[in-house]
Amino acid sequence: MLGTAVFLLFAAAEMLFFVWMIIVVRRQHRRMAATRRGRSVRPRQAGPRPS
Repeated sequence: MLGTAVFLLFAAAEMLFFVWMIIVVRRQHRRMAATRRGRSVRPRQAGPRPS
């Protein structure tokens, strides 16, 4: 019983970490693409996009 609880906790933590990594990578990639184009376009300018 303790093993399953630890496994579930670890799985939840891994999922949260994975989602957080995706968000961070997306944000950095968008910023890099904007700077690569040469324009100073901020991601917040378009407004919050519903995911």
